[in-house]
Amino acid sequence: MRRICRNDLVKIISGDHSGSIGSVLDVRPSKSGFLIAVDGIPTQVRHKKGKQRGAGSKVDVYRYIHESNVVLLLGDQPARVNRKREGKRVFRVVEVC
Repeated sequence: MRRICRNDLVKIISGDHSGSIGSVLDVRPSKSGFLIAVDGIPTQVRHKKGKQRGAGSKVDVYRYIHESNVVLLLGDQPARVNRKREGKRVFRVVEVC
């Protein structure tokens, strides 16, 4: 179960954009955890090569950051995520620090 899911409100706690607040747009698995795309982070410009009859273009791509560099927000306060098991189902429980 993931600690941070799509549409959660997070605050960036380290890196160039520390202090920025935004919602989670996408979560991808990686070898060292999960990578997160946040709405408050600027995008990167990737240059796409043109095909035989078309011209090249510039594409905006979201920058992904590691899940350890963000903290989940509940209202304005940072929160922690725990798991609660009821029978065979596992639920995500968010608690304010």
